[in-house]
Amino acid sequence: MALAALLQGSAQARQSAPPVQGPDVPKQGPTWQERTPPNTNPPPVVIEPNPIDLGDLPPNTKVTAEFRVTNRGESPLTLISAMSMCWCTVTSPSDMVLDPGETIQIPVTYDSGPVVGWAERQVLMRFEGYSKNAVGRVQADTNYGVRARVTFDPPEQRRLAVVALESVDGAAFSVLSVNGGAPDFVDGFEPGRDTPRARYQIGWDLSALAADKLPLWFVVETDHPTSPIIDLPVENMEWEPPRRGRIWTFTGANANVRRVEPGGFADVTLTLSGAPGAPMDAIERIEVDPPVADVRIMGMAAADTGGLKVRLRVTPNRDHRGLLLANVYVVASGHEESFMLMGRVVPAAQ
Repeated sequence: MALAALLQGSAQARQSAPPVQGPDVPKQGPTWQERTPPNTNPPPVVIEPNPIDLGDLPPNTKVTAEFRVTNRGESPLTLISAMSMCWCTVTSPSDMVLDPGETIQIPVTYDSGPVVGWAERQVLMRFEGYSKNAVGRVQADTNYGVRARVTFDPPEQRRLAVVALESVDGAAFSVLSVNGGAPDFVDGFEPGRDTPRARYQIGWDLSALAADKLPLWFVVETDHPTSPIIDLPVENMEWEPPRRGRIWTFTGANANVRRVEPGGFADVTLTLSGAPGAPMDAIERIEVDPPVADVRIMGMAAADTGGLKVRLRVTPNRDHRGLLLANVYVVASGHEESFMLMGRVVPAAQ
């Protein structure tokens, strides 16, 4: 009897106790959104001029121009962003609304960079509701007074090509050497027979070299007064150098001193990245091979893009004349890097 009463009381207690509540579960709504797919057609804008042709520019020159962008559609357009490719800077407001028929200006600063040759940069303009960008183009020919166009044949390789040379002002000049050897004229020109021209076509033939022996630069020597050395980069598509830890490195791989008078000197600036401390304290050795000039560090300053700008003074040997072509090896903090030195040593009257 006592046991039955105890069980009955326990059951009554469980029935009167409030139920145990679990954690609150938030109410969940639908997980989908209503969105309009982007328009796959190009945005209805007209970009003028397109391309912007800046003509002939010296290396490392900045020029500012502008695109005029006009909405040719029947509805307002929102410009979300304008993005440039390398060596080009775009200044544009974001989320700008263009009413139908409205025109805005987008400033562009073009940097010709250190490498000679013709180049084109793209500016991608993104508009809200469109999957495709509107594209503006900026082009220029970077040179010291002689344009150089390289045409590879077949185009998928980098061993055989024709280099077209043309003086900007139309004045005649002579091609004296290519990579230290005699030029291969492929346009019928014969130096001993023909008078100098304003245009040439010379052969680019690196087919006899092993992949790991390809030079970094195709160096053309001329007697043109403002373009004594034309340095064209060689793209090695066949060989990847062994990976190694680089404590520091030079940005860029050549120092073109252009024209130096006998007994004179020329200063050039290279950018040094990842240097441990001051490079003037870290430099252990500088060697020139072949020893045709003296190279020494004259100063340094912080570079806008990071790293350090190092000013080098190149003094050719007093008896050296003509083409100046050598590799410069720099050892700092136990690590060696090299760059190519190139130029022409001639009296001012030549």
